[in-house]
Amino acid sequence: MFETAETVPYPDRPTAFARDEILAYVQAFEEAYVRKDALCGPDGSGHVFDISYSVLERETFDRDDDIVSVFLLRIGAATTGSDGTGTVWQSDVAPGGVVYAVDETGVARVPLPEADRRNRDEFESTAPDPLENGTLVAAFG
Repeated sequence: MFETAETVPYPDRPTAFARDEILAYVQAFEEAYVRKDALCGPDGSGHVFDISYSVLERETFDRDDDIVSVFLLRIGAATTGSDGTGTVWQSDVAPGGVVYAVDETGVARVPLPEADRRNRDEFESTAPDPLENGTLVAAFG
């Protein structure tokens, strides 16, 4: 008998916007985002038993004085589940990137799936701008 994976709550709004707090916030937010997407997203595959999530690299960028840009190279996806007919599936998960922009008004996110450890020195110069190319994923009121 298998147990189904569960979502985790999104973190509370940061209380300060220092680099370390923003990094911790983005890592927790991304885990909640990945888990919700794996369980509730359009690509959901039957029953998900396990979701893998880990951060391999994290960087902040100085693109704007008021906005903290964060890049995460992470592994995050469903790894074991069932199609609902009793057939159990397993999948390998490759690293992928995501870029966040965080300020006192909210959070924007843009995926960067082609990111990997080999182009680490290029993250800042090649990463898309979440404000121009991403999606608003949280608003602080």
